[in-house]
Amino acid sequence: MAGSDLLRPLAQVRRKLRWLVVLHGLLRLTAALLLALLTCVVLDWFLALPGPARLLITVLLLATLGVAIWRLLARPLLRPVALTEIAVKVQERFGDFEQGLAGAVEFVEKGASGSPALVKRAIKSVARIAGRVRMNQAVRARPAAGQALVSMFAAVTTLSVGLAAPGWLYTGTLRYLDPLGPYEWPRRVAVRGLSGDALVAFGESFTCQMEVLRGASDRLRPAVVARDEAGQVTKVPLLRGRDGNYRWTFEALQRAFTYWFEAGDATTRAHPSRVRLVVRPAVRSAELLVYPPAYVGDVTPTRHVLSDRPVTALEGSRATLEMVANKPLVSSAGKPAGAWLVRADTEPVPLAAVEGDATAYRGQIDVLESTTFSVRLVDAAGFSSRDPQVYRIDMARDKAPDVDLLEPPPLLQATPDADVPLVISAEDDFGIDSLVLHAEVADGPSWPPIDLRPVTVVNATPRGVSARTDYLWSLAPAGLPPGRIITYAVEVRDNFELSGRRHAPLRSREGRIKIVSHAELAETLAERLQLLAGRLRQLLTDQLALQEDLGLTAGQARGRQTLTAPVSDSLLRAWGEQARLSARTRQLGRQFADLGELLDRNHSADRAGRAQMARFQQRLGELSAGPMSEASELIAAARLSADQSLRDQQLADASAGQQAAVTVLQELLSELDRWGNLQDVVRRTQEFLDRQQRITQATARTTGDMIGRRVEELSAEQVERLSAQAAAQERLAEDVLGLLRRIPAVAEALREKDPASADALVSAEQAAHRTALAERMKQAADAVRGNRGSTAAIDQVAAEKGLQEMLAGFESRRERILAELTKKLAEVEEELTRLIREEQELLEANQTARFQADQSRRYLAQAQDQELLKRRTQALAARLTDSPETSPVGRLLRQVLPVMTQAAASLTSGNGAEAETHQHAVLTGLQEALEALLEIRRRAEAEQAKRSLLAFRQDLVDVRDRQAALNLAVSELIGQLTDVKRLGRLEARKVRRFAAEQQALREKMSSLQERVASTVVYDWTVASIVEQMGDVAGRLDQRDLSGATVEMLADLLARLEQLIDALFEEASPPEDEFASGGGAGMQGQPRGPVPTLAELKLLKMLQLEVNRRTRVLAESLESGEPSEETLSKISELGERQEQIRELAEKMIEQTWLHEVK
Repeated sequence: MAGSDLLRPLAQVRRKLRWLVVLHGLLRLTAALLLALLTCVVLDWFLALPGPARLLITVLLLATLGVAIWRLLARPLLRPVALTEIAVKVQERFGDFEQGLAGAVEFVEKGASGSPALVKRAIKSVARIAGRVRMNQAVRARPAAGQALVSMFAAVTTLSVGLAAPGWLYTGTLRYLDPLGPYEWPRRVAVRGLSGDALVAFGESFTCQMEVLRGASDRLRPAVVARDEAGQVTKVPLLRGRDGNYRWTFEALQRAFTYWFEAGDATTRAHPSRVRLVVRPAVRSAELLVYPPAYVGDVTPTRHVLSDRPVTALEGSRATLEMVANKPLVSSAGKPAGAWLVRADTEPVPLAAVEGDATAYRGQIDVLESTTFSVRLVDAAGFSSRDPQVYRIDMARDKAPDVDLLEPPPLLQATPDADVPLVISAEDDFGIDSLVLHAEVADGPSWPPIDLRPVTVVNATPRGVSARTDYLWSLAPAGLPPGRIITYAVEVRDNFELSGRRHAPLRSREGRIKIVSHAELAETLAERLQLLAGRLRQLLTDQLALQEDLGLTAGQARGRQTLTAPVSDSLLRAWGEQARLSARTRQLGRQFADLGELLDRNHSADRAGRAQMARFQQRLGELSAGPMSEASELIAAARLSADQSLRDQQLADASAGQQAAVTVLQELLSELDRWGNLQDVVRRTQEFLDRQQRITQATARTTGDMIGRRVEELSAEQVERLSAQAAAQERLAEDVLGLLRRIPAVAEALREKDPASADALVSAEQAAHRTALAERMKQAADAVRGNRGSTAAIDQVAAEKGLQEMLAGFESRRERILAELTKKLAEVEEELTRLIREEQELLEANQTARFQADQSRRYLAQAQDQELLKRRTQALAARLTDSPETSPVGRLLRQVLPVMTQAAASLTSGNGAEAETHQHAVLTGLQEALEALLEIRRRAEAEQAKRSLLAFRQDLVDVRDRQAALNLAVSELIGQLTDVKRLGRLEARKVRRFAAEQQALREKMSSLQERVASTVVYDWTVASIVEQMGDVAGRLDQRDLSGATVEMLADLLARLEQLIDALFEEASPPEDEFASGGGAGMQGQPRGPVPTLAELKLLKMLQLEVNRRTRVLAESLESGEPSEETLSKISELGERQEQIRELAEKMIEQTWLHEVK
């Protein structure tokens, strides 16, 4: 117990000692730290120590502080202090213990080896002394108090300095706390940078900013000093903002730099800021790989380098964007980097990085509509691409296919076993999936579709694919009889298929094939041969005229060493004309070949005809390539030849070649005579009249300057010209004689089949002989050769009148017969109708007389009336029997006469019932006769309509041919010109001739308009053609050869073709078709030369043309805003559509009125 009492005070002393040591150390540290801080601040104030020096001082201070803390605080606290040591110190402080306290503590802590009693006694003794002594007084607090005064002094001093110069002490402290920081000693001015270090995109701007802490005034001129990597220093003044801070913007940075601020005596140079440059991410290259949709077939992608030009991609395509950045875009911690596809109204879509290349990215775009997009790039520093380029993808829709039925023409005649060649052209932007022929027979069996794809050849074109089909369509399996009509079209479908969508099949124009017998085909062939014979004769005429002109020119050139300009021009024209005649001959040969193919395709039994067509093609081809071409080359060589004798020989050889061509053409024409008929003779006669009129005009021009002079007084050139005119007149006379010699044979051939035509031929021959046609022509030739111009003119006019009388006989004889027959039939119809009515009245009177009182008297009177009707019927029968056309009706009436006699006898005998039976039979017979009469009248009117239609169609064909020749001549002239606005004298004369020819065609069409005045559609169409011909003639008269004129000429020819095509099937249909189509029913009169069916077909053609032009305009509008020209065409189409509607209404109204009548 005594031991613990002894140790407890000592432990308290030890604890007090420790606290005093800690307090003393803390006070010493505080005083030393404050004094060291003041010392260092004052030293820095005076010496403006640099940052490294301050850093060193700070480090030394911190090291010293650490040592002091260790020595003054840590080590004393950590050092163990034994109670024995405390006891030694206490007994030294208090003498009462002497040496016993330390020993007692040791005895208590460690125990004693001696006598326990002695130890215990000693401990108690020491414990009694310790109870009396205040051991705590052994530790003195005076050193701590002194140190506290020193620390207080240091603290008061520091506080005083801080209160007196807070900024000074604050700045000094910061300069040591952050020795490398931007803190400077305040002078009169204190500044602080606000912008600090920065990372700026290369080429962009950076704004530095500074605030003035002290010394701000209007006289202060702050500046920023920049030093770039090359060491170049730039100092620029700062601009003060509204917030009081100063700024400056460095534009278009190209180098990194450090900068500091200066203002008055203040500067931050010791702690400059650094601006580092980084390249902003940008797209270095961008490409688009467009993979077309699957239906295209070829999935090879097309690569497009993206630029400001749009990329066109097909709907449904898949586009892959491949982009390369100008720097790697690698994400860092917390800062995502990469590339994004940005499209309008959608969230940006991240692009996938290409493995192994931190600059390459890839993304996909589905082309479902036109769109725009850009690429946004972000690097690890957070910089994004600026002002990204906007790329555009224009979606192109797959176009519907187009199909065109090139052959055969829209209207075709074919025999039941014919092979019809089909030539089909189809186009699409990518591929043709199916091509099917659809055909149907009106009121006939259905025709199975024919797949044409296996026989179709598809070729790639710059616009896509082009398909051509050549298919020989055999009609024999159908076994169709003549009269049936096949309507057919080709249906095409492309390979477009996207999300279940496909284009609707597109049909070509409809074609019609009329099945005709071989006899009807032969008639058609004869008509076409007549046309070709006419062209062959025209070719012969032109060749003869050119031969004459060349002869005159050769005479003028003979004996001249150098050609004059007129002669040279004449040779140039002769060369060009001979070349054109050669081309016409070659084309005519191909037309004969077409006729041969027509016979082959229709399996005609006329082998001789096919052989003749082949022979004609061969001979005409040889003629074109031989004599005609050689003559053209000789003329050209003669014009350029400088050797007189050689030139004369070349012109003579050219004339010989022309003569050889004339001989061949005459032989071919003679061979065609076996195809001659009435129409051929009429056409030949019309051609002779045209030639005679031209010769008459040429003779007047030739003899105009030779009047009153004898032949001996004329020059050789003038005599040559007279001889040429006389020769032309003589050739025409020979041709007329040849025709007159052929007429009897043609008339004899037609005698049984068409006696009226035979009579017309005989009448024409008689008119020629009556007017001494050939003799007058020969007399005119002699008069021309003798330079008797007036005599020649009289004979030539007489020859023209003779030809006109021949034509009048052709045209009027059969028409007069038909007109008389129609008139006779109308009168007979009226008489027969009257007989039926009176017979009906007798029957009713007989039925009434049986109930009358004076029955016998009434029967006798009726018997007399019946006998009178019998005599009238007998007279009518005799009148009808005399004519072969009406003899069937006469025979029917004769069959009624005995019945009438029986009826009269029954009435005389008073047997009314028996008479009634006979009268019923009489009425039946009379009605049958009336029906037969109406059928004959209908046929007569149909023949009238047919003849009128044929004449009208032939006139249209002639106009068409002349218009085609005019168009060809205009095109050839334009092809020879370098500038259509600058015409030479020769070209101007040609254009004037073109205008005269167009005006003549206008007058011809105007005369045809009078013949269709009773129609609706044809009257309007012909009138519009007449008006357009006048416009074209006016343009040509003004020497306008612009594209508009050429377009109008082409349109004229197309419209004439429409007129003729609409009449194609109506020219030779079965007779019953003329009755229903022509409106010439049993009680009406023919409306005119154009049947209603033909008008409807023409109206349909006009509507189809409007539809086609509308589709063309609609396609042009898809590409953008319409032009003024397009709007004008739309307005014109609207007017044309309204005109067609009005025409249809007029047709309906006229037909209704006709039916009502």
